[in-house]
Amino acid sequence: MYLSRQILFKRHRLSHQQIDRLLGENKSGSFTDEKLKQMHRLRFFQDFTSKLRTRGIWFIVLKGPILSDRIYGDPTFRLMNDFDILVEPESVDLLNEMLVQMGFESRYFEWPDSRKRKQVAMHITNQLGFFNTESGILIEVHWRLFNNRLANHKKIWDIIKKNTETTEFAGKPFKRFNIELELLYLAIHGSIHAWFRLKWLVDVHELLMRYSFDEEHFNALVKELKAERFVDVCNAMLKEYFPDGKTLPDQNANVEKFVAFSKQEVIRESDEVGDTIRHTLISIFNKMALSKKIQYKIDLLKVLTICQTDLNYKWIPPYKTAFYLFRPFGYIYRAVAKS
Repeated sequence: MYLSRQILFKRHRLSHQQIDRLLGENKSGSFTDEKLKQMHRLRFFQDFTSKLRTRGIWFIVLKGPILSDRIYGDPTFRLMNDFDILVEPESVDLLNEMLVQMGFESRYFEWPDSRKRKQVAMHITNQLGFFNTESGILIEVHWRLFNNRLANHKKIWDIIKKNTETTEFAGKPFKRFNIELELLYLAIHGSIHAWFRLKWLVDVHELLMRYSFDEEHFNALVKELKAERFVDVCNAMLKEYFPDGKTLPDQNANVEKFVAFSKQEVIRESDEVGDTIRHTLISIFNKMALSKKIQYKIDLLKVLTICQTDLNYKWIPPYKTAFYLFRPFGYIYRAVAKS
């Protein structure tokens, strides 16, 4: 690993314990303040998920302390910069109400009151972010696993429900993906984002080194989601950074150009995703080519043709078409509003 501790911590968001493992060092003991911060966030996480159970909200924690505990037997080994919660769409109203009562504010747009605006919001994006300024904790509520359709939403939920298991954490039952879906989810998530953060690749590597899995079942899931390119990009990155490690079942996909872009993303200095218009466009076209599915490509075009922050403008009619038509004028409107 040729990247420095500072870059691995700040840019790739690996914990100092993880960095010690990668660099063959023993310096994490010098960063107790960061460990204490993770323990504070873990206490919040336990309280928050208890509230979800009390309200009867079905949820899965994506990555976070549940994944950290699964890999390392320590929920604070991975950094917890935010919490990603997957819930059923009908639970978003209740969760929004609960988080507002807890002092959280929505990051990009306020969850709408009207049914029609809620439908527009769920069409535009797959998540709603909440931030608490006092604690610095960010929660992202997902009602779809991916914003881009690798399959129709009903099929994705069917795959999730069939590949979910229950584990005990801190004396409480938590739902998580089985190992096959966990690996595939991480491979897709990382490849969609061109492995911008190495922490996702470390997760896949560590799971492969510690767990056996049903390759036939994994391949069946890959086939259902037509995710061959995502998996092979992940494999190529694993070979690049962990040449002595294991890889996922090879899918025989042509991914050379995607791997080249991912390698550039890993060493890119900027910590901002899409920090320039040019980079944003390149990223979108890279993502678009990862899947052959037309519905996946159409969903990606939403990034260019509709803006979720426009949901804050209550005077725009509550129809998808109205928000698509407003997009070109939105740039001008926001510029004038700021001046």
